[in-house]
Formats: sequence, structure tokens, C-alpha cells
Amino acid sequence: MKEIGVYRRGSVLAVLLLFLVLFVVKWSAFSLWKRDKPSAGVADTPPPLAAAPSDTVRSPSAAPASASRPSGKASGRPSAEKTALASAAKPGRKYLRRDSVPPAGAGRKVSDRDSIPPARIDLNRADTTQLKQFKGIGSYTAARIVAFRESLGGFVSPAQLAEMPGVRLDNLKELLKAAVADTSSVTPMSLNASTLQRLRDHPYLSDRQARAIIALRQRRSRPLTWDDLSFLDEFTPTDRKRLRPYLTP
Repeated sequence: MKEIGVYRRGSVLAVLLLFLVLFVVKWSAFSLWKRDKPSAGVADTPPPLAAAPSDTVRSPSAAPASASRPSGKASGRPSAEKTALASAAKPGRKYLRRDSVPPAGAGRKVSDRDSIPPARIDLNRADTTQLKQFKGIGSYTAARIVAFRESLGGFVSPAQLAEMPGVRLDNLKELLKAAVADTSSVTPMSLNASTLQRLRDHPYLSDRQARAIIALRQRRSRPLTWDDLSFLDEFTPTDRKRLRPYLTP
């Protein structure tokens, strides 16, 4: 009986060992078959790109022809571009229409140059905004005109604009066509009351001429007149002529 029990246990172990060997063989064969055979339904292309967040995209029909032709290289890039275009062409997307493009200049802020310049402008009353309405006159030139007017005491002729330093004459062409000068706005200086600094700051007086007026005023016991300038060698007839509107006794 003891031998029969040992024989039965050996038979059971042999059967179990046989089943284990068969299972290992079948599993190895299945693994090799699964590795060699590609999985059905699995694409070898990268995942599709996410659609752009903007609602306005280009139509797939407008894509360049080179995007639809194979590049001839083993690369997944063309497939990714096709996938992105396909995902962008979903229903509900908006495409760019020619008639939806706003006209040029729409929404642009109106500046001083957009207004029509006046036919006439008084140089002694115009501010920088009015001067900038003319072609060629920017902020710099307009500020120089106002500063030159204040240093003179006012314009007596539009031709005086050409005397400004640092300003191109080509920029003044349009302004000169409409410029006038009202001489009633001119503020002259006093020969007997103006200080040396005030005389020296005038564009038509040099430091030497200003000092000559002060010296003559100290020598004379009476107030100076316009004719007294003719006794000073520092003043030529041309100097006296252009200073005449700006100097009074």
C-alpha cells in the first residue's frame, strides 16, 4: 500500500509538471507572435496637434501644395501637418473673408495733420497746433517758430521765417503760402528802459551793439531817440532798417 501511495503522488507531480511545461511553451509562442505582428488600428503617426485658440483660421484649401506632397524622408512631420489641418477644418470654425478685412486707416486716431490747413494764418497769433496743420511743420519746427516770434517781439513779415536757425526752408514752403503777419501785435523794446540782457537777447542785436546802446545812454543827459543810433559805428544802415519796428524811444 505504501508503494501504491508513492506511485500516485509521483504521477500527480508528473502531470502537473507536464502542464507547467506546456503552459510555458504556449506563452512563449504567443509572445513571439504578438511581437512580430503589428497591432490592428494603431497608426504610426504622432498624435494630432491641438487646434489654435483663435476662432479665425486659414482654410485647408488655401494650404500650400508642398504640405500635401510627401517629402520622401522617413519623418512624421507631414502627417502631423495634415492632422492639424484636418482638425482645424471642423464644422463651426470661421474662415477669413476678404470683405471682413477693415479698410486701411480704420480706427486710426485723427491727428493735427489730418485736418485741412487754413487758407490764411497769422504768424503772430498762431499756436503750435495750428502751425502743425501745414505740411513740413512738425512739433520741433512749430516750437522754433513760436520761440523765434517771442524773442523778436513779433513778426513784421513772413519772410522772417527764413532767418530761423536750424530750420530747413523746404519745410516752410506750404506755411509761407498762407502766412501773414499782423504788425499791430508786435511788441517793441525801449531804447531808454531795456536792460543790457533784454537788448542782447534780441535776434537782431549782438552783444557789442547792445553794449553800445547802454554806453550811449549813459553818456547822454537826455533820452535817446531813434536817430541817435546813426552816430554809432556798430550799426549799419541795414541793421537800423530791420531794427526799426523793434526799438522805440
